[in-house]
Amino acid sequence: MSTSVSNQIFDWGRFTAALRKEAVENKRQLLLIVVSIFLFFTVFMVIGNIISNSMAPMTAGDPEGQQLIDLMPAIIVMMCYSFIVMIVASLAFRNLTSKTGRVALFTSPASMTEKFTVNLVIYVIGAFVAFLVCAHLADLARIAILAPFKSKTFYVPGPMNFLSILTSSSADIMTITDFFEDSGYTASNFKLMTILAIFLGPAMYFMGSVLWPRWAVVKTFAAQQVLNSVVNVLAGLIVASPILIGASWDKLDKLSNIDGTKLMDAISLGNYISYAIALVCWYGAWYLFKRKDVVSLKWWS
Repeated sequence: MSTSVSNQIFDWGRFTAALRKEAVENKRQLLLIVVSIFLFFTVFMVIGNIISNSMAPMTAGDPEGQQLIDLMPAIIVMMCYSFIVMIVASLAFRNLTSKTGRVALFTSPASMTEKFTVNLVIYVIGAFVAFLVCAHLADLARIAILAPFKSKTFYVPGPMNFLSILTSSSADIMTITDFFEDSGYTASNFKLMTILAIFLGPAMYFMGSVLWPRWAVVKTFAAQQVLNSVVNVLAGLIVASPILIGASWDKLDKLSNIDGTKLMDAISLGNYISYAIALVCWYGAWYLFKRKDVVSLKWWS
């Protein structure tokens, strides 16, 4: 088992060897993950394109219908990100689920820091890169599949730059924001929430893979729903309580239509709380992993 000294250092040679070992030993599973993400996106993008055409037929006098279809690939990617990333991040530290696996993990010639970083690179950073690559390839596959059916009434939008959701203030971003404008989102708030989803989702499920390795995705999902409910309630109470305390029935009646500024304040506060949760989860994953050992699989794992 690694000594206390080796647990505190990082050697690039050992790290690359451990990374290569993890990739080689799990290459079939990693390839299956990538192929599954690609097929998942392709199927839902094709179905989404077909459904959006049926709901908003593309005609010369219907620009809103074309706008909806143009946005469909990006909307699908946004909706699927959390679902995909939580499964992939939960696959980290799978060796912790059995005593044999823990023995192999903790006796391998690498420090705890290097072992932790290997899982971080593969199941978080690598998963995000694979997500973007598969999204672009699936978008091209959607175009290739539906191109023969393209006509004046069946519209097939061209390739979309999914990175523009994070890096650009182009018309595409504003269009996506406008699509959610009924929920009170602005362009800047939309970007912040997108960036937050990239860091918070993996952090929670990565920590869950250490905290309770068996059925990590199910247990962490349940905990996440409880935590989201608490955060939303707290954000709403902190922002709304000053205008509700001591309010008369007449005043409450006037407030039935929530002030947009208050709604944005609640959304922003919820984001800040979530950023703090993400930092706690990243540190928690590292803290818990350093304290795992061969016999540390508790009842909640």
